[in-house]
Amino acid sequence: MFSDWQTASAMQLIEVKNDLGCAMISLMGAHVISYKKANSSDILWMSDKSYMEYGKPIRGGIPVCWPWFGPFHDAERKLPSHGLGRISIWDVKEKSECTDGSSKLVLSLPGSRLPDEFSALDAEIEIIVGSTLKMSLKTTNNGEKDYNLTQALHTYFSVEDCTKLHVEGLKNTAYIDKVDGGKEKMQNDDVRIGEEVDRIYMNTTAACTLVDEAANRKVEISKKGSTSTVVWNPWVKKSIAMPDFGDEEYHTMICVETVNAGKDVIVLKKGDSHTLSMELAEK
Repeated sequence: MFSDWQTASAMQLIEVKNDLGCAMISLMGAHVISYKKANSSDILWMSDKSYMEYGKPIRGGIPVCWPWFGPFHDAERKLPSHGLGRISIWDVKEKSECTDGSSKLVLSLPGSRLPDEFSALDAEIEIIVGSTLKMSLKTTNNGEKDYNLTQALHTYFSVEDCTKLHVEGLKNTAYIDKVDGGKEKMQNDDVRIGEEVDRIYMNTTAACTLVDEAANRKVEISKKGSTSTVVWNPWVKKSIAMPDFGDEEYHTMICVETVNAGKDVIVLKKGDSHTLSMELAEK
């Protein structure tokens, strides 16, 4: 079942609900702001301070960072961090029910709606809501020039206590430590949070498992079309510095992101497409 909603701030939302699970999706940014499987609680985290206004990025859920991740490469231009996709209005291309009882929503963002430099890029995102949440972001280059694509399904997970969790699947993986000036380091054990963490794990296609020890819950994050994974928690100082993030909210969230970032850059040639996919499964 699909239901269209409009908030007091005129945000357009689509609720997807079936016997297996439910989700809420904003047409601005093709942004999943809530997902839970049947008889369970939401696995996604949303900030109470998040802007819910057109043209301002949503803090929490699953931002679609596209067609670049992080700040734009040209510092002379004030293009938004994490791309245009997360603050653009996406079109509804398809709403359908799948034979297994899940529901599929397909949203598209044509390049004709973007500035000239990016107008050759068409994006399409498929969201399947069921006992798991599946997302696939497809980018097609219809232009004559190559495009260096970086992107993310920037997932914020809700946890009981960020100091009482660990992330499996990244042991013995090298990473770029953005908190420590971009130094390359090695993850020798499962990832734990006890300070600010902002890391790009490299050369990994592995599924990760978020183990929320305090809540006795596990979420498996599997992916395709990605050889990098980001783990992020802003901790104290950065939380205070962000106007759309509560000062103490870092305690109840962690980002484990399916990305093409760092050295994982996709070179899209004329006519090429690339699909970045993720599946979230609560165990």
